[in-house]
Amino acid sequence: MDLSIVSSAGLFVVGVAASILGALVGVGGGFVAVPTMRLFFGIAPGSAAGTSLVFVLANSIAGTFGYLRTGFVNVRMAIFLALAAIPGSIGGVIVLRFVAAPQFDVIYGAFIIVVIGSLLWRRRLVATRETAPPWTPRLAALTVGIGLFVGFLSSFFGIGGGLIVVPFMLLAMHVPPKVAAATSIIFITFSTPVGVITHLLAGDVDWALAVPLVLGGLVGGTAAPQISRRLRSAHVVNLLMLALGLAAVGLVARHVAR
Repeated sequence: MDLSIVSSAGLFVVGVAASILGALVGVGGGFVAVPTMRLFFGIAPGSAAGTSLVFVLANSIAGTFGYLRTGFVNVRMAIFLALAAIPGSIGGVIVLRFVAAPQFDVIYGAFIIVVIGSLLWRRRLVATRETAPPWTPRLAALTVGIGLFVGFLSSFFGIGGGLIVVPFMLLAMHVPPKVAAATSIIFITFSTPVGVITHLLAGDVDWALAVPLVLGGLVGGTAAPQISRRLRSAHVVNLLMLALGLAAVGLVARHVAR
């Protein structure tokens, strides 16, 4: 696709804004990039997902270096999640070829509503949590199960998985908000390349759209860890709910664009 200078500049700005918000709460910027490409550029779902994952990978790599210096990252949890997500990522791309996305969008939209409700209900408890749970066999098994589920949805929707894994870390794994956000960015960096490679082999990446998004993602992803140092845990939870709400709006927008 050939883009004008104005369109490329707009995608760069979208990349910066989406990556800052995404990296602050550990969700990547795909939840903004996908509906933007679907609404304004008419990109097919598979191509939008593949292009978005390239952007999400750049965003998460930039955020990884900053977050590792903050001391918020649980590296062991990120590695377990990422390894479990590998087969799920491949499965997501395969299923995308045979299953219509609207049904999954409805399910995913319902999931987002449930998560937002759960976060509102437990916001005070989640926002005040400061210490991570001890690593036990039960937590390890839970981490692997969540990783498989997240890997599948990551490749299918092109969202990088953070929108799923962060709420699970907060609500089911009892991880503090800043640790969840930072760990999720590392997880995305480890797990997303599999989905990116699979989409590349399938010819799903539109580089004219990907390049300005990636450049914006590198800028935003670098800035986010520094901003995160100044945020309270309650602010991280509020931003996560905002991101989830935007994702829900994006799901509706994708159907309007059909």
